[in-house]
Amino acid sequence: MSTIGEAVVPDPIRKRWAVKSGVAIFVILLFIGTVGGVTYVETNDELTQDAQARLETAATTQSVSLSEWVQQMKTASRTIAYSAPVQSGDSERISAYLGQQLDDGSLPSDVVAVHYFDTQTDTYRASSEPDAVGASAVVRGVPWAQSTLDLGRNGVVVSEPYAGPNTQRAVAAVVAAVPNQENRALVMVIDLESYAAGMPRPVQESFTKVVNGDGTTVLSHHTDQILSQNMGDQETESVDSMAVKKGLGGQSGYMEMEMGGEAMAMGYAPVEGTDWVVMIHSPKSAMFALQQQISRNLLLLLGGALLGFVALGVTVGRNTVSELNRLTSKAQALESGDLDVGFESGRIDEIGQLYGAFGGMRDSLRERIQEAEREKQRSEQLVDHLETKADAYSSEMERAAEGDLSARVDPESESAAMAQIGEAFNTMIATLEETVVELQSFADRVATTSEEVTAGTEESQSASEQVDTSIQEIAADAESQSAHLQEIAAEMQDLSGTIEEVASSADEMAAHSRETATLGQEGRESAAAALDEMDAIETQADKTVSEVESLADEMDEIGEIVDLITDIAEQTNMLALNASIEATQAGNGGEGFAVIADEIKTLAQEVADATEDIEGRITEVQTSTDSVVANIREMGDRIESGTETTEDASKALQSIADNVEETNRSIQEISDATDAQAGSTEEVAGMVEEVSGKAEQVSAESDTVSAAAEQQTAALTQVAQSAQTLAEQADDLQDRLAEFTVTQADAPAGTPRAGAAEPSETVADGGRSSDFEDSES
Repeated sequence: MSTIGEAVVPDPIRKRWAVKSGVAIFVILLFIGTVGGVTYVETNDELTQDAQARLETAATTQSVSLSEWVQQMKTASRTIAYSAPVQSGDSERISAYLGQQLDDGSLPSDVVAVHYFDTQTDTYRASSEPDAVGASAVVRGVPWAQSTLDLGRNGVVVSEPYAGPNTQRAVAAVVAAVPNQENRALVMVIDLESYAAGMPRPVQESFTKVVNGDGTTVLSHHTDQILSQNMGDQETESVDSMAVKKGLGGQSGYMEMEMGGEAMAMGYAPVEGTDWVVMIHSPKSAMFALQQQISRNLLLLLGGALLGFVALGVTVGRNTVSELNRLTSKAQALESGDLDVGFESGRIDEIGQLYGAFGGMRDSLRERIQEAEREKQRSEQLVDHLETKADAYSSEMERAAEGDLSARVDPESESAAMAQIGEAFNTMIATLEETVVELQSFADRVATTSEEVTAGTEESQSASEQVDTSIQEIAADAESQSAHLQEIAAEMQDLSGTIEEVASSADEMAAHSRETATLGQEGRESAAAALDEMDAIETQADKTVSEVESLADEMDEIGEIVDLITDIAEQTNMLALNASIEATQAGNGGEGFAVIADEIKTLAQEVADATEDIEGRITEVQTSTDSVVANIREMGDRIESGTETTEDASKALQSIADNVEETNRSIQEISDATDAQAGSTEEVAGMVEEVSGKAEQVSAESDTVSAAAEQQTAALTQVAQSAQTLAEQADDLQDRLAEFTVTQADAPAGTPRAGAAEPSETVADGGRSSDFEDSES
């Protein structure tokens, strides 16, 4: 089954290692080039995006810093405006305070002057600059003083940048309204050039520019460009103006442009709380220097890898292919049978080891061939020796086959197998020779013994006939005795059956007697239980009579209570009657009393009616109670009579039970005696049957012995015939053994081999030569 590689790779490529190596190197180079190209593009894009993000982040960070700086200036101006000296309105005091704040560093380092300004007259009422006190800001050419300031009550504004009247440096004013004072403002002048010089440069060779909504440069690392017009304003569409426009719209981002013939990258971001936009410019060569260096290094790495693989394929591959071709030609020469081809090599790598392996294989092959030649010569010599030895063995074996058992071979041989064959043949012939000698001696003994057997069988035949006659007479007597014993056994069986019937009847009578005794005992126990129950009933009846009599007494007491209630009801009725009379006498004033008297009267009447009802029911209960007492007393008399009757019955049952138990014991004794007699009878019958069986067995054995005697007589006749046949066969055997030539032919006839039977032993006595058994087996 071919592998996937064999199915995909064509045979022309698979047959040559150089082509396979070239294809493999090409695939590797293609893979490295593809991965390197993708890595280069992805790395370039990632670095570009990173550089743009860094520039945009730097612009955003700078805008946040500017926003905080502007807020700090506004806070400082508002703090001074709220101070006590400024709130006092005293110009001299305010001037001293402002000068002190500026000199001792309480204000930011970028603040160069602070003025207490009258917005109505546009004059400085107090200032950190003594020369400015009383001067007109308009006359000094300050732009923010020439326009209307809308500060509100506590507002703060930052003016447009302008050139300072004295220094001509780019400055801006932070104007804050003074609380609780009309037409008064605190002006803090900021040196923009000083602040711009200290702005950080996020990228080497980069510079920052801050432009306001009018396109005027507010701050710049190039301080000479401050207060100048940027490359366009909101109305133009240059790159800077587009950045300003987007920044004022609240956006931040990245752009590229040409500036002075050099490619520039720019990040921009708005400054919160102002109309300023921060723009950080950086040459693209500096901005993307790291990207270009990494890309160059990556290209060098890929180029080096590609060149390395090409050099590896050209040097190592070419050298390996040439060595493999050289080794192939030497292996083909070795295959053709050239064992003198050299496999020497000065290399110690795998190719050198392969040369060594082929050299070892060549030397081993040479030794194997030489050894095979030597073995071939030894085999040819052994074959010649075996042929000679086989001819010698063949001639001796032919002599033995013709009947000369004195033939022997010379077992000495170069081959151990031939030596074993010779020794085995000599041993076999010697054993066969001894066997023939023993057979000759045995044949003589058989001839002599067969005559003796014939005479013995005639005498045994006569004795067997006499034994047969005696055995037949014994068998007849045994049969007669067996018949008489069978009749006795039958009579004993009948007697045993009768005794067994008597015993069965006795057992049945004993069972009935035991059952009657049991019933008598149960009747006696039931009578005793009935007596106990009658006593309990009599006791309960007496108790019931006492309780009913007690109930009658209680009913009498209830009758007395009812009489008392009746008297009370009558008295209540009389009271009600008296009350009615009193109410009649009282007239209209006794109407309420009359109503109560009526209700009492009605209640007394209801009590009287209920009392009569209770009295009637008590009478009925007393009547029923008297009847119950009479019935219970009558039942007590009957229970006493029943108790006496039950006692008489219990005594009678006791007598019956005693008589039944006596009868049961007598019947049980009869049953036991009958069982013993039946057992004895069965034992006698069994003994008779056993004797009868023995007699039958004697008769059968007599028949068997008689048949055996007859069979023995026939066998003796057959033995006599066989002895005669054996004598004839012994003569024939002697004739056949005389054909063999043995070295022991001069040995006296009839001399048995060690372990053979003595001549006096006959076949009839069981005598037999052990060697003869071996020969037949």
